[in-house]
Amino acid sequence: WNENFNQLCAFKTQHGHCNVSRYDEQNKSLGKWVGTQRLAYKKNALSSDRIQQLNSIDLVWDLCDLSWNEHFKQLCAFKTKNGHCNASSTDPENNALGRWVNVQRKQFKKNALSSYKIQQLNSIGFTWAIRSPAWDIHFNELCAFKAQHGHCNACPNDLPNKQIGIWVYSQRRHYKNNDLSSNQIQKLDSIGFEWDPNEVLWNRTFYQLCAFKTENGHCNVPPTYKSLGAWVIHQRVEYRRNAMNSNRIGKMNSVGFVWDPRAVSRAKRVKGKP
Repeated sequence: WNENFNQLCAFKTQHGHCNVSRYDEQNKSLGKWVGTQRLAYKKNALSSDRIQQLNSIDLVWDLCDLSWNEHFKQLCAFKTKNGHCNASSTDPENNALGRWVNVQRKQFKKNALSSYKIQQLNSIGFTWAIRSPAWDIHFNELCAFKAQHGHCNACPNDLPNKQIGIWVYSQRRHYKNNDLSSNQIQKLDSIGFEWDPNEVLWNRTFYQLCAFKTENGHCNVPPTYKSLGAWVIHQRVEYRRNAMNSNRIGKMNSVGFVWDPRAVSRAKRVKGKP
């Protein structure tokens, strides 16, 4: 035991920590030994003398705490660079840290965060409830987008509205993860924000159909419109199978959509006979 302990001391002197990985080929044996000490500690099978020795070189007993501390260090570095702790999960450079920050807020809300972790985060000015001016700015931009387009479904792939589209996408994800405040949800609901991405995709194509009707005077999309035409056929199939909700049926009816073109053609032929 003492030989392994001395090896661990040497490892710490070289690397600055005691977190030896069992997957480190150069220190595989030592990594396994460290894992054994953690397991023995968890089972209360380690003597107080050995615990004291390992504590003296700052061995981290819980790997979950180890991961937490690593992320906390990253957040400290983020704050030093940016002046705040609000790492965003939608920021490509810091998305992993942003997700971790969201988890801390969620755990805090559930009273599932230890007092030590709360104290550590408070010490660097961590904000537990996000209601920043930035959110309100983006919300106002979305209101302007809706006033212009008639809906809130800004798309990240639409270059003129890329940033607001990314923000809209992030709100849906935050909503799914219970990371939005009730006030933020209420504000988005008040402008007809759609939370379900599937409904968003449906509405996006529906707006294309509306544009087609405005231009052509009807909803009978020809085969030359491959994507929109396929969507129209799919709506008729869903309708026949009673698999379409009343809201969608109402929208389609509002633009004079013909559910059974063949029936209409037959009726016209019958009407035209002497």
